[in-house]
Amino acid sequence: MLYGIDIEWFDKQIQYDSLTDDGLCLLDDLVIGEAKLKENYVDIPGGNGSLNLSYAPQGYPVYEDREISFTLFKGVDDIALEAIRARLANAFHGQEVHLFLPNDIYSYWAGVIQFGAISGYNSGKIPVTFRAQPYKTNISTGAKSL
Repeated sequence: MLYGIDIEWFDKQIQYDSLTDDGLCLLDDLVIGEAKLKENYVDIPGGNGSLNLSYAPQGYPVYEDREISFTLFKGVDDIALEAIRARLANAFHGQEVHLFLPNDIYSYWAGVIQFGAISGYNSGKIPVTFRAQPYKTNISTGAKSL
């Protein structure tokens, strides 16, 4: 079965489905990076160790953004693929969007999407990176989870 991705640009009311709109399918190289804890340690002069301020002042842990990377594929020549890539880049590159992935259709990731350059002769591949907020958001409840 082929899967695609969905992009929703909430500011402009634009929705995009890679599979139905352009025939771009998601390859099996999807990587959702782990959200790393933001750490803040302060050295104590004249004392042993350091003071962990990672939970201050909010009282709970906060996380860095995570990186999501994947490749979109369509078996066409480079000219046709570059036209699709350029249109996607012109519409979404560097924009804050919602990304829906097929492994969790009930949640989305909020972040900034970037479309890479096509490499390899007639490879049919468009590399994509997505800098996401650490939490994904449930569509129906709005609840956030790592």
